[in-house]
Amino acid sequence: GIRDYKVTGVQTWLFRSINGEEAVTHLPPSYKDKLVIATKTGARFGKHCLLDLQRSLNTMKRDRIDIWMGHMIRTELEYELCTELGGFNDIAVAARQAGLVRAIGGSFHAPTALILRAIEERAFDVVMFQLNLIGRETVFGSSIESYFNVLLPAARANGVGVVAMKVLAGGELRYGAPLLQFLGSSDADRDTVGSAVRYVAIHPD
Repeated sequence: GIRDYKVTGVQTWLFRSINGEEAVTHLPPSYKDKLVIATKTGARFGKHCLLDLQRSLNTMKRDRIDIWMGHMIRTELEYELCTELGGFNDIAVAARQAGLVRAIGGSFHAPTALILRAIEERAFDVVMFQLNLIGRETVFGSSIESYFNVLLPAARANGVGVVAMKVLAGGELRYGAPLLQFLGSSDADRDTVGSAVRYVAIHPD
């Protein structure tokens, strides 16, 4: 459930038609109660964050969100807007204290150094960034190798959780898959997509 205040008109309608929050609403309780519910806000500060949180709770007909994240943090400025007085983090901490949120997160499309800063400053309970076989971050272009070698060990050392994003490289794996056939094994009933998931999931950090 991400809201982009720059999106208008037809694009907004298309976006809302596939909103994951609305999909959660219609799940039977037997499924919904087993899920870890994560959603995001594109707002960086103040009342806009709070309004998004209220809207998300109302849309999903829930009294709590498990992981609430600031969406698509790309630059130092955006990070500092989230973490300054009255920013997303302040709203999220208050929401956590009120029992509306279990964990606070930041979703990044950013250079390794910025995500590392967020981890070392423990700005969030959870950070979200790309990990995949393509070898590069599909929006910003950072090296996935640096994410593996730098960010995962740092997150573990600082007690910060990690959500792996775009394990299938935002669809690019579909086109790169023929080059990755060595990952699959027909004998073991393993396909390339499953191997891509395992590639991330078996990392010790």
